[in-house]
Amino acid sequence: MKPLITVVTPCYNNSSTIFETVDSVLSQSYPNIQYIISDDCSDNFDCDEIRRYIASRNRGNIVELKVLQAERNGGIAVNLNRAISYAKGIYLFNLAADDVFYDAEVLSDWTQKFEDSGAQIITACRAVYDKDMSRLLRTAPTDEEKSILSRSNAQELFDVMSGYNMAFGCCTARTKENYELLGGYDERYPSIEDYPANMKALRMGVNILFWDRTVVKYRSGGISSVGGLSRKYLELSERIFKNEILPYSTNKKRAKKKFEAWKNEARLFADKSKYAVKLDKDKNSFRKLLFWIVIAARHPLHYIQRIFKRKK
Repeated sequence: MKPLITVVTPCYNNSSTIFETVDSVLSQSYPNIQYIISDDCSDNFDCDEIRRYIASRNRGNIVELKVLQAERNGGIAVNLNRAISYAKGIYLFNLAADDVFYDAEVLSDWTQKFEDSGAQIITACRAVYDKDMSRLLRTAPTDEEKSILSRSNAQELFDVMSGYNMAFGCCTARTKENYELLGGYDERYPSIEDYPANMKALRMGVNILFWDRTVVKYRSGGISSVGGLSRKYLELSERIFKNEILPYSTNKKRAKKKFEAWKNEARLFADKSKYAVKLDKDKNSFRKLLFWIVIAARHPLHYIQRIFKRKK
């Protein structure tokens, strides 16, 4: 008998995408899944409709289903903690209500990787798509990040990740035992659950195993995706850096430098993404040139560094 695993789908105003997410869970070959869908007080979420949809399509791999809805919005950390309080599986997989599993073998392969490795946390690859899931934009992590994740121990990875997260929640799974060891997701950071949890685990000496396998199709447009980096998100990131990273860094100066570099890159990508789709369709060369002049003026250091890199 395959071990029971738990898939959690946190949801908030995802009525247009959640059934695609559900279908990707229903299509999994893994035979022993507890599925928990937890809505964070959306305006248009219908628990009964979700239950009927799954019941009519379940091939038997969903052995237990829970569909929850909060009475008030609390953020992703609160929502996940509420959902996981019902979890019975020994491995926890997070699939947001606007993403889908990459193929039907993901959970079978991922669970086997846990069984073979004995790891507490496994992070893998994600295929990043546009908001319509029609165009592949890139795959992540990068080759350089893969190399770092593969060769680093917990302390080394903590130091490297002191500037930004490389183990995104959408493609990172953990044992329920590890979740309990961490005390759940930190609700002081309501909209960022993965980064604080990863850094706490690394501080405790728990390594993150990298698995070079694409596990999820990730839909762009969320709060932490390119272009979704709001002022509130950046302020929350500042708090995480101040509380969870800087006090534990072996080289505080280097950590600050890494974090500032991430913020600059985040702002650059956010600026680019505001006009990227429109510019792709725009045939006016002058407007395109003007856009890049404005971006270069707002981010001069980035482009100076790119020039020097090309000369080397």
